[in-house]
Amino acid sequence: MEQFISKEHFLCKLDKLIDLSFIRVIVKSFYCEKIGRPSIDPETYIRMQLIGYFYGIYSERRLCEEIKVNLAYRWYCRISLDSKVPHHSSLTKIRHRLGEKFFKNIFDKIIRFCLKNKFLEGKRIIVDASIFSANASINSMVKRDKYDDKSKILKKHQERYHDFIFGKRKRKLSNQTHISKTDKDASLISYNYHHHKLAYKTHYSIDAESRIILDCPVTTGATHECIIFPQRIVELKQKYKLPIEEVIADKGYGRGKTYALLKAFKIRSYIPLHHDNLGQGRISKGNFIYYEKKRYLYLS
Repeated sequence: MEQFISKEHFLCKLDKLIDLSFIRVIVKSFYCEKIGRPSIDPETYIRMQLIGYFYGIYSERRLCEEIKVNLAYRWYCRISLDSKVPHHSSLTKIRHRLGEKFFKNIFDKIIRFCLKNKFLEGKRIIVDASIFSANASINSMVKRDKYDDKSKILKKHQERYHDFIFGKRKRKLSNQTHISKTDKDASLISYNYHHHKLAYKTHYSIDAESRIILDCPVTTGATHECIIFPQRIVELKQKYKLPIEEVIADKGYGRGKTYALLKAFKIRSYIPLHHDNLGQGRISKGNFIYYEKKRYLYLS
């Protein structure tokens, strides 16, 4: 099949860049050479997942169908034309069997590979968070047990930051009073004071130069970015020894604790103010000059 795949194809470049043979070493304890039927190659499984990620194929059922008819996909997954593509239900079982620790291990090894080969510097970091829907309906929300520890913590959070009273009407549902019976880790998020959906939130840290994702912890949708931001910066500095000099973020990260942490680590921050009249007077955009070589803004 290789003669049909252009050397300029993205998967061809990816295949030459990263050797995934280390995956078999990581999962060795999950398999037995002499007992049981032949298994799906764990390296093939990861290659399939990478195709789904890079090409935005989120359904495993559709992923298997796409690999079945796409020569480049088959070639990258090492699945010959006369071999069957693994069934989508098998992918689900493999994912549950290997667990979260397995995927974190792979992620960590690839980041260290990128650092070793100087694909990233880690001096300028971009941080942001994204909401994604949980596979659960609002109709699955039931009342929390009054002895629920999380209910007590959330109640304190409610008293400090929220009123939950708009006019004379009160919310019928909230994370403080209700929980999903089908997905207890998901949380209710609202938009413009209206119930929206149950969701999770991914918190990304990205190397500004290479655009390589450095970490992506997942929390409930109601968790604010600033709560886990300090832990992420500390971990990136300690775990990967990144020489972080600058952090770029949206104004959602503009909190006192964020600024205090960055100041303690002597990291320059680029975070928009919540209001134009904050800081030492108003300065219009026209007063700045951007020097591309130094990548700094100067007041004219």
